[in-house]
Amino acid sequence: MKNEFRLTLSKHLSLEGEVKSYVKNLLDNLYIEINNYQVEPIKNLMVRNTLEGWCWQTTETTILFFPDEALIMRGNLEFSKTKFYYHSWIVFNYLQCDYVFDPCLNVILLKKVFDFLFKPEVFSVIKASQVKQAFWQKYLTSKNNSFELWGSEDVFDPMYNNTSFYTANISDNQLLSLIAHYNLPRKKR
Repeated sequence: MKNEFRLTLSKHLSLEGEVKSYVKNLLDNLYIEINNYQVEPIKNLMVRNTLEGWCWQTTETTILFFPDEALIMRGNLEFSKTKFYYHSWIVFNYLQCDYVFDPCLNVILLKKVFDFLFKPEVFSVIKASQVKQAFWQKYLTSKNNSFELWGSEDVFDPMYNNTSFYTANISDNQLLSLIAHYNLPRKKR
């Protein structure tokens, strides 16, 4: 299958209805700013395909709003017999069925359909609970609602390649809303 056909087919097969409403409701209070442009709801950026190229930060940020059992998958997606796309996506269970949510490709698919279309070669699997733990540790050590979160280049790190600045609205240890700023250059280590 050719790249354009896979993407077109994935958009055509992207689910509507109850599962889409479930994901949209999870993301109601997530906002993103890219390269010092305006802060917008993630849903607006997804529709315009503005998140392309920001998959690491976006899946790590988005999964903060998913149940602890949700997963970030990192690896290659097949776009043609010779072209692979190094990427990350979210796998979650809803009503005893596994789905893939890819905010950068703007699709929600049954996992088996996603696997058929993109034949993923998975390099790492990270639980939402691990990402949340890294986020909360940084929040608690910052003693502030605005903080930088730098991940490593280790594909098994919950915040892999993340170079975000976060502004969190937190009350009673609950994340109420979040603004993620994606414009920080990677620091040399």
